[in-house]
Amino acid sequence: MFDSHERGTRIGLFFAMPLLGPSLGPMIGGALVQAFNWRATFWFLAILGGVSLISFTFLKETFRKERSAAYQGAVKRARDQAEQKADKLAAASKVACKDGSGEVSKHELDLEGGLKEFDPKKIKLSLLDVNPIPASWIVLKQRTNVVILATSGEFFLSPCWRLI
Repeated sequence: MFDSHERGTRIGLFFAMPLLGPSLGPMIGGALVQAFNWRATFWFLAILGGVSLISFTFLKETFRKERSAAYQGAVKRARDQAEQKADKLAAASKVACKDGSGEVSKHELDLEGGLKEFDPKKIKLSLLDVNPIPASWIVLKQRTNVVILATSGEFFLSPCWRLI
C-alpha cells in the first residue's frame, strides 16, 4: 500500500497507536472526570468517534490499481477481447489495403479504430477478476501456515478451511 520510502513512518504510526491508547486513555479520562463528571468521558468518546467517522470520508483512496494482480488480469482480459474483436473485423472486411493485397492489417485497424474501444482507465473489476481461491490455495500449500491458522482459531473462522 505504501512505497518503500514511506513504510518506516507508516509502520511506526501503526504500532504506536495501540500503545498510545492504553497509556494516554486513563490520563485523559481522569482529567475529564476531575474537571467535569463521569459522564464527560462518554461525551468525549462520542464526539471523538463522530469526528473520526466524518474525517474518514475525506481521506483519499490508497488502492493503486496498477499494482493489483486482479486489475492486471482485467486489463489483460479486456485487451484480449479487443484484439479478438479486431481480428473479427479484419476477417470480415476484405477491403483492399494500400499495398493491394486485399486484406486489412491489424495495425491499420488500430488506426481506423478497431482497438480504440480498449481503454485501461475504463476497466472495472468483476467477480471473475477477484478470485480468492488461488491465493488461498497458495497460503494453504505451506504446512506451517495451516498450523498457524489452526492454532490461532482463524482456520475454522475463515472460508479457507473448505479447500482441504
